[in-house]
Amino acid sequence: MRRCTSTDAETHRARLAERWDNVALIERSDVWTHKGVEYDAVVVDTAGMSAHEVYLAASRAAHELVPAPHGGPAMRVATSLPRDSR
Repeated sequence: MRRCTSTDAETHRARLAERWDNVALIERSDVWTHKGVEYDAVVVDTAGMSAHEVYLAASRAAHELVPAPHGGPAMRVATSLPRDSR
């Protein structure tokens, strides 16, 4: 694992977009605008988010989730295989 910054969150989003059709980067400022929407993969920039907001943002990921804690370690959580490995 490596340290993640806001720039890294966008890098993760771009990497996921190479593997999945529908990818989102969700930050605190827009966590509620994604409510009810499902994405293939989601990067959650957790900076300033409450536990409830992190849960809501993370629940938008259907297949792959990358929590990107601001200044903390990033980790990748795969929930299923990407389109290129089916």
